[in-house]
Amino acid sequence: PDLAIGTTPVVQAAKELCARCPGQAACRDSGRRNHESGIWGAETEEDRVRAGYPIRTITRTSTATARQPVNATNGPPPPARDPEVA
Repeated sequence: PDLAIGTTPVVQAAKELCARCPGQAACRDSGRRNHESGIWGAETEEDRVRAGYPIRTITRTSTATARQPVNATNGPPPPARDPEVA
């Protein structure tokens, strides 16, 4: 259950580390644009989905569960791929 809401001790420790990093915003933005997995800029995959960014993969139940229905006419546009990040 903790994994589904992103509150495991490892996730919390990673988010706390990110919160102290001066590059947090750039890292978070890159994670969002590139549909990254894992924690980027203190955001988990679930956090990014809740923020309206597309799911990278639906292999994790918690990510699929976090997805909220988006109407095709009013949903956010897909983020552009960041050419500076491999």
